[in-house]
Amino acid sequence: MSEAESSTVTPSKRKRSRRACDPCRQRKKKCDGKEPCQLCQDFEYVCSYTSKDPAVGQFSSKRLHQASDAAQLPARGSQSLASSAEDRAVFDSRKGFLVDASSVLAFPRILANSLESGQPPKLRNLVYNIGIRQERYFIQGTTLSQMLSLEDAQRYSRAFFRIVHPWHAYLDQDEFMARLQRHFSEALHDPPFEMLIAFIVALGSYFSWPDRFCREEELVELAMGWMDRCIFPDVSAQICIYYAGAWVARSIYQRGTASPRAAWMSSCMAMHVVEFMGLHKEWDTMTTVTLQATEPLSSAMLDGRRRVYWTAFTVNRLISTEYGRSCVEIAGTNCKPVDWKVGETFQLLVDTARSLPQLSDVNEELKVQSYISAVERLANAPEASDPDYIRLVRGDVACLLYRRLSLLNVRLTDETEKQILSLGQKGTEAACVLAIERQPWWKVISTPFQFLCVLLSIDSPGSLKLIPQALRTLLQVNEIFNTQRTKETCETAQVLVQIAQQKKEKELSHLREGLAIASTDPSVVMPQAWVDMDIDWMELMDPDLFATDMIA
Repeated sequence: MSEAESSTVTPSKRKRSRRACDPCRQRKKKCDGKEPCQLCQDFEYVCSYTSKDPAVGQFSSKRLHQASDAAQLPARGSQSLASSAEDRAVFDSRKGFLVDASSVLAFPRILANSLESGQPPKLRNLVYNIGIRQERYFIQGTTLSQMLSLEDAQRYSRAFFRIVHPWHAYLDQDEFMARLQRHFSEALHDPPFEMLIAFIVALGSYFSWPDRFCREEELVELAMGWMDRCIFPDVSAQICIYYAGAWVARSIYQRGTASPRAAWMSSCMAMHVVEFMGLHKEWDTMTTVTLQATEPLSSAMLDGRRRVYWTAFTVNRLISTEYGRSCVEIAGTNCKPVDWKVGETFQLLVDTARSLPQLSDVNEELKVQSYISAVERLANAPEASDPDYIRLVRGDVACLLYRRLSLLNVRLTDETEKQILSLGQKGTEAACVLAIERQPWWKVISTPFQFLCVLLSIDSPGSLKLIPQALRTLLQVNEIFNTQRTKETCETAQVLVQIAQQKKEKELSHLREGLAIASTDPSVVMPQAWVDMDIDWMELMDPDLFATDMIA
């Protein structure tokens, strides 16, 4: 994400061409000779070339029935019209937002172009409502510098880049810190960037536990108020991708501090802001409505846009899945993968999020297969140098997949059960390491607790022997962070284990009762050879074993 990206790109010098398209000839405008030409792209004309000038009435005979053709806007640099409805979008580079060509904002402009208007209307919400109330524009009120000093901003921003950024790498650290310095020293007015600063500092404060920023909650409340009423005037403000970055940071912060509902809604809002600003689309596939030619963005700028999209996608996918809610799927997404750097851990988290099967209306058989396949992918992922955080996340995802399979009454194969137990055990071990390092990732408490629930639910010898490890980890996390939430989690875990123990003891009492009845008959004696045999009675009672023998 760069400062240059959030401002209008300088126009390139128009080159003289030996030929002109039909619309430019009729209107006596300079044409660059491309197919389509830049002027036709800016005004959404149907760019065409003929051997001679068309008659005056020939071009003007195109009426509203061509609005659908005009809606299929040519992409910048493209040689053909858009081929699908998902590509019919208009990007206003001055204001920084994207609208579908069929929307109430864009269609009047397309209609005017089909009627050969030299001055088509702007993308404005003129008839969206009656207008008896004035739109509330952004009013900042309290400034960031009144609550936060440059020294504190730098200190907690560095903490963010040290701990959080490796897993949500959508900012350039050097650029952010330089802009932060300039923002405070020159007393700049940039509301979207101040929103981003607020949540970067809040996250840095959260992960600096227990050495937190003393006004963290006030800073968050201030920034959330800005964001919730953030409507920028059309004439003066330009929404830049810092606003989307602020929503991403807010989602991450609320995942660690708020309710599941609040975190999920923030992550969904982040995705909608991404869609609003066109970050889900590649830059060269969008048609702009500026009247000036634009230069292509640098590779660094393009990579910054993609990083914001993939971070928002990953956060929304993980939060939605663990909460059992639908994630945001944006139609027409064609954002390319990030240009990963060597050893970049962010790629591991993105890959994990992309592998998650989503809630859908497909039949149960396909659901089961998708969940089992996801378990296999996680279990077979390379792990030679996996950091503790990714092992923690994978363990939590394995518990999630088990919960879904359990609700579908699926009987796990030995291999799938082994994979789930292995992933959960590694995640529990990672939780212990991160807790000792004083990193308050939310999954440090949730992963071992969810794994304990899975162990009790599976209720096999292999799962029950891992219960002590899960309980020890929970107790250690509680000892380190010592919050009401961690204490209640440990108490709940112990209650669950006690309930399972009581159930087992009741089952054992039935067995003892049966043996006691049998012992009253002296003629019934179990052969000593049977006593000495190592028999797996659970395996003998497996119905699949008898079915296999019958087939054989």
